[in-house]
Amino acid sequence: MKRKFALLLAFLLFLRMFTVAAPSTKTIDGSPADWTGTPGPDNTWTVSNGEGIWRDIHNDDTGNGSYVYPNCTHTEPPIPDSKGWEGYAYAYTGYPGGGRRGGGMVDLKEFRVTADSSHLYILLRFENMGSRVIAIAWNKPVIIPEREDTFGKILAQVYIDKDRVPGSGRMDATMLGNFRIAPECAWEAVIDVAGDLLRGFPRVQLADGTTYYHNKSTDCYANCDIYPSAIEMRVPFSEIGDPRGKIWRFIVVVGGFDEGLWRQVWNITFAKELGWPPLFRFIGGEGGDNWSPGGYGNDPNIIDMAFTASKAEQEALLNSFSSLVVINKYRDVYFSSNGDISATGPVGGFIAPLDKLALMAPWIALVVVATTVASVVYRRKHITKTI
Repeated sequence: MKRKFALLLAFLLFLRMFTVAAPSTKTIDGSPADWTGTPGPDNTWTVSNGEGIWRDIHNDDTGNGSYVYPNCTHTEPPIPDSKGWEGYAYAYTGYPGGGRRGGGMVDLKEFRVTADSSHLYILLRFENMGSRVIAIAWNKPVIIPEREDTFGKILAQVYIDKDRVPGSGRMDATMLGNFRIAPECAWEAVIDVAGDLLRGFPRVQLADGTTYYHNKSTDCYANCDIYPSAIEMRVPFSEIGDPRGKIWRFIVVVGGFDEGLWRQVWNITFAKELGWPPLFRFIGGEGGDNWSPGGYGNDPNIIDMAFTASKAEQEALLNSFSSLVVINKYRDVYFSSNGDISATGPVGGFIAPLDKLALMAPWIALVVVATTVASVVYRRKHITKTI
């Protein structure tokens, strides 16, 4: 009887050690209801309910401090909401008073990340993406049925340094981003989140140039009609790699999107000469009507970003117009063995001991079971010979 109990106990231990907690699978529907973590104060990183959460401060979507949204004006009286070529008003975009709820369309409010057994999940929240009819696309904000779920005015990029080896990946910004990535954050993958079905966004690009295009109806969804606005995206491990049990380094930057590229921040004088704000332009930078390399000037086109300690620190980082800004504000994110984000994982750059034990659990269980079985067999043979 004792031998049977020992075998049963070993078998149950074997099953238990193969069992891990339920992963943080998210439904890609534009609703953050299944993102249940609680964020911390502004400009802080928090781990809650298996999610890594960056809470960004409100009203810091000003680039170097002087960037201005298109429906703001330096003239008196203020010019109303700007319009595109077709004459449709781009309401609900920026300061002052451009939104139903106030706030700017690329004012990052939250960045969240987690994973399950097969996908990396990302949630981006913005202070005010505007109404769906206005926010669906930048140059053609209407009435094209196949583009109803696009969100073309916003570009968010998530750069991922998977090995955290300085200089081992790429340091250029994709899509003519007017900045560079610091060597200590050299990336192996970048996720481009933008709403433009005609150009295949959103997408995942690897350092070797391999590119994966995603279906918005299943892999990425924007919801402009909630507050704060939300964009969800998932990326399969088959594209980006498996982060479980690893520490990945993240950079998150956001700005405007235009014809498949970062939208320039225009020189004020040049923008006014060409008709601003009726032509939808961010201003306060050095750019102009030139999308070729070098045509942007040196100012970064980043309107907002994650992982700076304050608005003042962000503005100082983005205020170098003498040469391309090097982005070095990142967050190391530890993924536990089931994909959840852990607050205690990185210990001296190594996997936390308890989670390392969890990763080894199947082998430990196998040894326990094998030892128990061998012991029982030996005892049976010994008792038989004795009798």
